[in-house]
Amino acid sequence: MSYHPRNMQYKTVQNCEVTGDVRKLTQNLLDLDNPLLSTCDFGSVKWWNERYLEHSQEFDFYVEYSDVQQIIEKYCVKGRGRKSKSDESRILVVGAGNSSMSHLLVDDGYANIVNIDFSAAVVNRMKDKYFESSPNMTWQTMNCTDLSFGDNTFNYALDKGTMDSVLCSDEPNKNSECYALEMDRVLKDNDQSVWITISRGLPEEMLGYFENDDTESSGFHTFDCVVHAIIKPNVYGEENTFLKNCDDLYYVYVCRKNPQKIKAKAAKRNRVTF
Repeated sequence: MSYHPRNMQYKTVQNCEVTGDVRKLTQNLLDLDNPLLSTCDFGSVKWWNERYLEHSQEFDFYVEYSDVQQIIEKYCVKGRGRKSKSDESRILVVGAGNSSMSHLLVDDGYANIVNIDFSAAVVNRMKDKYFESSPNMTWQTMNCTDLSFGDNTFNYALDKGTMDSVLCSDEPNKNSECYALEMDRVLKDNDQSVWITISRGLPEEMLGYFENDDTESSGFHTFDCVVHAIIKPNVYGEENTFLKNCDDLYYVYVCRKNPQKIKAKAAKRNRVTF
């Protein structure tokens, strides 16, 4: 899927106007030849288990909740105060880790949070930590490429760096496709359902993982994607607000279900082959 400038949404962060022109900046942020990254195996559950056992304190990769709060609020309706439990919006946080984002979502009014991570070490720790203080927040050990949830279970899904980790796995193309298909399956079939992914990858490199319009392909799913760009926190002082290069940016991919694609997927599923 080629990059469409019309999909880059205007965003003002720290007085810096970030628009579609960021696509002209240089190399792919997912530089796997970077020697600092070569010592890490972000696609390995073993690596993450060891990391979480060694570092027990909360840690936010990429951004904190406050950095993306406005974007999340733009697309995700808060569930607290609905008439009944069944009316509450359900949010799936994929690759939740030991981030502070999930409990801040609860504090901010999102009442029904399901956290998953393929690291049992961090899931057990976070489950114990928030068992009493956040009864509306649950934790499960699960791989995002093979979810145990039923179809049409969630209203929203949030991912902070998880797709980037999937792309560091042994089979990045297969696993990224499985991940996108699982997001398409477990999110409800309406145009209010969104999957929000925060990534280091440039749009021209990443959009192909989030959009697949080929109804005959095995990887067909129903998302259309818009992209927000935000400046990495603490990169510049308050007065130094101009954009230098793509290493100063994170990208927020907002994948919303397209009603026409939903119909096409249903037609494909119900097609009878003679």
